[in-house]
Amino acid sequence: MGLGDERSGKGPSARKMGKTVAGGGGEGGNRSSFSLVSPVKPRGAQKAEKGARTLPARLDVEMLRKTRPKAPAPAKKAWATKTRPGSGAPEATRLPAADPRELASMGASRLGGVWAAEQSQGLPAPPVPDTANYYGAAPSSSQSDARPAAGSLPRANSLPKLPLGSKAAIPTQSIFERDSPRARATLRSFLRNFLEANGADLRLDIDLAAHALATGTPITNAMVQEICVMQNDLRSLDLSGGREVTDVGLWAIARHCTKIEDLKLSGCDEVTKVGLRSVALRCQRLRTLEFQGCKNLDDEALRTLAGGCWDLETLNLNKCPKITDAGLAEMARVCRNLTYLNVSDCAQVGEFGDTALLELGKFCSQLATLDMFGCRHVRDKGLIAVAKGCTNLETLRLTGCREVTGSAVGALAKNCHQLTDLSLAGCEKILNKDLSVLARSCSKLQKLDISECSEIHAVGLHALVHQCTTLKELNLERCLRVSDDGLAVIADAVKLQTLNLSNCAAISERGVEDLAQGCTGLSYLNITGCTQISRRFLMNLIADLRFSEPAHRYYGYQPKPDAAALRLAAEEHDRRERAAVAMQRIIRGHLGRGGAWVRRQEWVIEHMLPRMQARIRGTIQRRIWKKDRIWRLENRAASKLAGAWRGLQSRRLVAKIHAAEALRREHERVARMLQRAFRGRLSRRLVWTMREDLAASARLAAQEQARLEVAARSVQGAWRARKGREITDALRKVRDEKLARARLEDKAARYLQRVYRGHQGVVEYKAKREAYEQMLQEWRAAQVLAAAWRGSRGRKRAREERLRRQHELEVQMAIRLQTAWRCNRARHLASMARSLNHLREEERKAACKLQAIWRGRRGKAAAERKRNLLEEVRRRERGALGLQRIFRGHKGREGWEVAFHIKRLETMARPLFERQAALTKEKEDIAKEAAMLAAKMTAMREDTDELRLELSQMLGATKKYWDSHRITGAPQRFLSKFLKVRLTEQLQEQEALLAEDQDHYNQLVVQARTKQRLLRQVHRELAPLTEGMSLKTKRDRSTRLREKVRLEKWAATLIQRCFRGMRLRGALFSWYRDYWIEVVDETTGDVYFYNTWSEEVRWAKPLEMTLLATSDQPVVRAGANEWVEQFDDEKGLPFWYNETSGEYRWEKPAELEGEEEEQGMGETGQDWFNTQSETGDLMGTGHHTRDIGEGGWQEMMDPQSGQTYYQHADTGETKWSLTPREAAGKASKRASQPQRRASTAHLGI
Repeated sequence: MGLGDERSGKGPSARKMGKTVAGGGGEGGNRSSFSLVSPVKPRGAQKAEKGARTLPARLDVEMLRKTRPKAPAPAKKAWATKTRPGSGAPEATRLPAADPRELASMGASRLGGVWAAEQSQGLPAPPVPDTANYYGAAPSSSQSDARPAAGSLPRANSLPKLPLGSKAAIPTQSIFERDSPRARATLRSFLRNFLEANGADLRLDIDLAAHALATGTPITNAMVQEICVMQNDLRSLDLSGGREVTDVGLWAIARHCTKIEDLKLSGCDEVTKVGLRSVALRCQRLRTLEFQGCKNLDDEALRTLAGGCWDLETLNLNKCPKITDAGLAEMARVCRNLTYLNVSDCAQVGEFGDTALLELGKFCSQLATLDMFGCRHVRDKGLIAVAKGCTNLETLRLTGCREVTGSAVGALAKNCHQLTDLSLAGCEKILNKDLSVLARSCSKLQKLDISECSEIHAVGLHALVHQCTTLKELNLERCLRVSDDGLAVIADAVKLQTLNLSNCAAISERGVEDLAQGCTGLSYLNITGCTQISRRFLMNLIADLRFSEPAHRYYGYQPKPDAAALRLAAEEHDRRERAAVAMQRIIRGHLGRGGAWVRRQEWVIEHMLPRMQARIRGTIQRRIWKKDRIWRLENRAASKLAGAWRGLQSRRLVAKIHAAEALRREHERVARMLQRAFRGRLSRRLVWTMREDLAASARLAAQEQARLEVAARSVQGAWRARKGREITDALRKVRDEKLARARLEDKAARYLQRVYRGHQGVVEYKAKREAYEQMLQEWRAAQVLAAAWRGSRGRKRAREERLRRQHELEVQMAIRLQTAWRCNRARHLASMARSLNHLREEERKAACKLQAIWRGRRGKAAAERKRNLLEEVRRRERGALGLQRIFRGHKGREGWEVAFHIKRLETMARPLFERQAALTKEKEDIAKEAAMLAAKMTAMREDTDELRLELSQMLGATKKYWDSHRITGAPQRFLSKFLKVRLTEQLQEQEALLAEDQDHYNQLVVQARTKQRLLRQVHRELAPLTEGMSLKTKRDRSTRLREKVRLEKWAATLIQRCFRGMRLRGALFSWYRDYWIEVVDETTGDVYFYNTWSEEVRWAKPLEMTLLATSDQPVVRAGANEWVEQFDDEKGLPFWYNETSGEYRWEKPAELEGEEEEQGMGETGQDWFNTQSETGDLMGTGHHTRDIGEGGWQEMMDPQSGQTYYQHADTGETKWSLTPREAAGKASKRASQPQRRASTAHLGI
């Protein structure tokens, strides 16, 4: 669709708007910047529009301007007119009579911007409406057609360039729509506040808060809008304290200042999410946002900012009470460059979990400063996540976070090693060990605030002082356990400058004196509230300190005003003294040595000089060798650099060639587009000529021909679009193939270079002596690679050249096809026109069908989202209802118990309640009577004062008659003498009544106090029976529940211990415990366990094998007291088991130690057994009892000790114990169960 279609009202925009704009569309139409109602077309403009429908598609603006009539006379109503560029018809816009000044102040910048754009395009600018237009007066006909005069509104872009040297340079009508010398002076003063040093340009950073503070002028939306219009390149804007700034001001910032980086909105309470949405969508370069004190800012506003402000680095939300974790979490997910975050005094942060801190730790890895002052709900989980994710954290303030414990501090110490400023004030759960861990890891700490940490004392301070050597400021306010020992430790902190010990009651004068003597760099000391430190001691201490004086704002001392100069002078004096002492020592030494110097010189010449010469010669030779080695290394490095430089130059040359080729293709594409447009224009002009000739003969035929032409243009546009898409797809495919091939070649080249560099490094490391030969090989390999690369690039360029030629051939063929099609177009025009109506109907049906399908898909998607959201809400509601039901049940049972116990005491409390009700009623009656009496007394006092005043006036007057209403109630004239006597009597009566009422009021007050005292006594008697009983019942219930949980836990532990003991005893006293062997299945390769006694098979390892896995270890029977020593493989330690009682001990029983002392055993049983076996004394001394299995083992008994052992009949080997594997699988049947138990006992189990 061309320009003429849209201007003639036949385009889609004109049809949708219902022909509301005359001549709208294009770049010259639809420019009304402050239209409030739909515009009204004059009748002449409607006729011109109707006639313009027959114009061709492409017409110049000048031709369209000639076909339109001139503007008719303006209407008599209160309209503000603005002439549209390109037409004589004025566009009338109704202005509400109640807002003329607001329109003048807020719409001036918009009018200036639009009119400046129209003048830059060469179109005539509309006249500026005068003051009368804004107040409802009709404009004159001369104003509607006139160009802007000298008094018109200046262009918005020219306002920053206004010279301020003279008054004549400012336009007569300023940006504030005031035509007066005072307005020009105001504009001049306003602009001078924000000018650069050259006096012509506005600054890029504007501080309207400072301007408002200096001038007393509040910040308004109009002021913000004018600043934004005058300086579109604004970088920083401070609107702090702008309570009148609303979303309108933010809209102006978003519209004009899209490059702004720093925006401060502290104290702007009227700002909402509507204005912030425009800022977020338009101002994409924002780095700093401040909302300090914005009490209406909530999570919805933060979600709005998260939609566009993704590059934020500084965010200040101090004192924004409506901010919660939800909004902060949204900001943390998108603002991943955040370095500063201030959420102090945001009491709802962390109230329902540390979601915000978890998201900060997950996404904001560059966070350096986090201020959470007063966020009392913050817990360890969120801080641990921040510590793990934000390892660059430097400043962290957790003042008032009472739920923080040592776990969070440990995580900070483990991960955040760059911490320099940390505040843990009010974190009462911080211990000395936590402080030690923090000091050990965060050695760069300079500021630390641990005030009100009552568990901190000298141990933690010792670790802090000796680990954090850079500590400069320390706050120990209200640390009640810090004493003189802690101050003695702090005295070792040589770099400490500021120390706060206020309200540390445990410190005394001795500790402060040690601190002042040890910590010489301490400049500020606050000991307010330290009752053990007297003022005399402090003054004496300050007198000894050369650079300090008493503090004025607190109890302590501070540096003198010239402390720096005094310190420098003292250091200079000390240096001079040390230099004088050193010089005296040198002179005395020189005089004392005398002739010894000459003898030493001769000895040096004889012995030391040859050694020195040899060392010098060696040093010179080593320097020569070093220079030679450096020269070789430099040559090698130069060769490598030269190769790299040549490769870089080659790549740059190839890149330039590619860029030139792309530029040439782009130029060809643009030339083709221009040629096609020019040919189309010529064709359309030809059609226009033909249509003009036909119109002269018959107007109806001309209109029919115009409709046919429109159809032809539509078909032509569709065909050109289709061919354009086909060509674009082909070009895109070729481009994608080229890019893919280039990426593959680049990847292959990088892979080859990486492999080559790795190979070069390995060979160079393994064969350093063959460096020169290896360098030659590398050089040859590099030449081969470079040749291969150049060949590859040459082949690639050849392929590109072939493709380019093929593309040129395709373009030529396309041009020929287009030429042939244009030749045949005239023949097919008639047939196409007949099918135009059918085609439009088909297009409409297809569009309707597509819209229906799209709306259906959108509706299904929306329904699915709603179902998922509803399901999530229901799930959360079910969980919340479950939690509430459990909580209500607990509270209900607790309330029932409280009510039950109170019901039991109802008989005792009923008289007290009745007495309390009676006393309360009596007290209320007395209070009511006292209030009425007080009101009466107040009225009487006022009347008495008036009477006394009137009487004093009469006494001072000399008139014979006096008017007064005191006698009869109505104004009446009396003799002055008579009236004086009556008024004096009346005054005395009223004073007497007032004194009686005052006494009665005092009696009522005494009675009320008595009733109050009796009520307090009754309340004290009722407290144990009501609130006390309730608290006691709740406390007893909590104690009973905790005792129940402990009892259940103890019972479960006891049952588990008994079960484990039963299993262990069953395994230990099993008849066939020593006959379990591990067997591998030859078919499947699986391992199973087989009992040679009972022939039982198990796939799981039996407990007997687990307990007796160390049967080859020596087992010693301690004695006849039934204690058996065994060995635990897992722990590698022996333990003792009592067969009778089933008791286990890790320590050796006292009975065994006494028995060993009696027997005098100097060696272990195994050592004795081995000794007997080696000497042969054991052979033949034992008594044979039976044979064990088929492996040749025999069971023997020692006649001396009565102990059983095993001996091999063939080899003579002896053992205290024998496993089933060693007994060769089958064992002889045992006689009876008691004998089996005895044998197992002898085995040491």
